[in-house]
Amino acid sequence: MIVSPEDITILLNMLQACKIEVKLLTGAELVSADIENQTLRVEAKPSLQGEIVNYRDIIDCLQLSGILKPPNHTETVETVRQHTTMKQSLLGAKPVVAFDTNQFYTGYANHLIEETKMEAFAYSKASKREIEWRMEEKWSPKKEPAPKPYQHILHGRESKKARKAKVAYANLLKARRKTVCLEAEAPITSGTSFNMDTHIIASLKKLPQTLDILLLTSDSNLALRAAGENIKTAYIEQPTEAPATLKAIQKQVNMTIYSLAAYSSAVELTVEGIPTAKIYAVWPGKTAIEWAQEKIKLEIANENLANKYRKRARTARKVKNIVKEASSLL
Repeated sequence: MIVSPEDITILLNMLQACKIEVKLLTGAELVSADIENQTLRVEAKPSLQGEIVNYRDIIDCLQLSGILKPPNHTETVETVRQHTTMKQSLLGAKPVVAFDTNQFYTGYANHLIEETKMEAFAYSKASKREIEWRMEEKWSPKKEPAPKPYQHILHGRESKKARKAKVAYANLLKARRKTVCLEAEAPITSGTSFNMDTHIIASLKKLPQTLDILLLTSDSNLALRAAGENIKTAYIEQPTEAPATLKAIQKQVNMTIYSLAAYSSAVELTVEGIPTAKIYAVWPGKTAIEWAQEKIKLEIANENLANKYRKRARTARKVKNIVKEASSLL
């Protein structure tokens, strides 16, 4: 079944699940979630390494879902609000926030747009091109060794870098749908080597002088160089580890499961320790649209449960469409 991350809730409600575990297909446990108490734990150790998924990837997935935030998140939100609530700067320019490439990889751009109710944002077209370029890389068993359960899944499909890039691209598209977007572009000088930091800065300086830009970046070198070019800059710190227990609502748990599946290509969902379903983010014939819509393939172990799930999922979609149509008439 091809479904959306939100549809995981239907399965968990059917099972009246209190605790779930997300594991690799090798059996290695990644995270567990207490649905009733709305908490999540990282079960993997910081020493976890490997080509399929590592501890750093888990931290990134928790950022993507919005469960884990940068250490200086509070200060960043305050800086953004101070910047964007100004009607105009002293020079009469309209304040706009710009994001570097990393903020789409971590999903932080999307979370900030929602939390601060951002009216507009900007980014360099070079960031989009970099993401699109990485999306094309294919999995190679020599470059990216994988355990047996993953080899047939990854054969002929996207590499880990490509899967991460496709998640980032989906975040960019979501951000563009949320609010007004300004795409900055600067021509690449002939005969010079391409440098992403240089191009991002040149792109932002090409934006109209009527805009007062605040660049948010997790790249310390870019932050220093942009500040040197008189571009306001705020540095976003990256978390390196997760607390023992994190607060997490169901939507965030679902997105964590999706992100872990996308990063690893597939994960197993167990309920109270019982294998319940496999969730694939990679399969033959998956389209660019399905990646952009964050679709997953759900394979439920029990056939009777799978049939009941299909019926409930169809009903839920019908209700959702009715509500959507009714809202459009108001």
